[in-house]
Amino acid sequence: MFCTQCGVKADSNSNYCSNCGEPLSKSSTSKLTDSESISTELNLSRRQMTVLFCDLVDSTHLAETMDAEDLFYAMQAYHAMVKRIALRYNGHVAKIVGDGVDLYFGYPLAGEDDAVRAVHVALAIIEEIKQLTDSDGKPFNLQVRVGLATGRVAVGMLDTMAISGSTPHLAARIQAAAQPGQVVVAPGTRSVAGEQFAYLDLGMFSLKGFTNEVRISAVTGAYACESRSAWRGHDSKLSMVGRDAEMALLQKGWRNTSTDHTTGILLQADAGMGKSRLSTAFAESLQDEMPLTIRLQCSPFHNNSVLHPIMQHLTVSAGF
Repeated sequence: MFCTQCGVKADSNSNYCSNCGEPLSKSSTSKLTDSESISTELNLSRRQMTVLFCDLVDSTHLAETMDAEDLFYAMQAYHAMVKRIALRYNGHVAKIVGDGVDLYFGYPLAGEDDAVRAVHVALAIIEEIKQLTDSDGKPFNLQVRVGLATGRVAVGMLDTMAISGSTPHLAARIQAAAQPGQVVVAPGTRSVAGEQFAYLDLGMFSLKGFTNEVRISAVTGAYACESRSAWRGHDSKLSMVGRDAEMALLQKGWRNTSTDHTTGILLQADAGMGKSRLSTAFAESLQDEMPLTIRLQCSPFHNNSVLHPIMQHLTVSAGF
């Protein structure tokens, strides 16, 4: 029996819904189908999600060669490191079982850069696990493999969170195909993450449980893009439409600057309105005059570092 007001399953012996207080009777309760009942009870929803699966290399060998207490502290340090990095990039720690960790990006809140955040987390894990040491400063010498996949999943929540779909299985399968210390991604993740990262095409792989072969790419590093829209290669590929007045204002400011007048222009608009595209088009219109152009881009991954854009510019300019 389910309440017709809120859809929550009701106790057949109760006169009122425990969730919303609506009076219950045979006429005021609905007879839902099995699938509708399950969906209501689990708060089931569909969403796109990027799943990161991280697995410790040679965990059985570590258990055999390390002292049990040392291994315990190594695993605790490993888990704490992954949680810390996931928190930094708004990832959701879904499951930690022994040497394996599942992280979800796109839950509970979805964002346009979930896949990008996931890849940044994977690269950070690969680097920071090298720095884990015991109380005496001795390195644990741990290595991990990381696999990422992006796709549609069904998410349910009752006592604990559960997801279904091929995406988490794909992330686990491609992780197994990675080399120690390597981050690999499925085609969906590479497509969504865009051009912010450098990739090495590893070819087609036959994966257990999947009918068709899957192309796997290794992530070899992250680019320091001057514009977030450049991550997806949009900056100079999209045509300019209806921005003549704004472009004229920018060019007028440049002419004032060329006559020794200091000019500052604030370009403000909602997300997705084309601020980066307009800025790129303006810079391209001045190529014949060859001005020195410096672009500083704030990063959603460094909210606590006010000077990050300047630090990034100096690092790239110095060739580090």
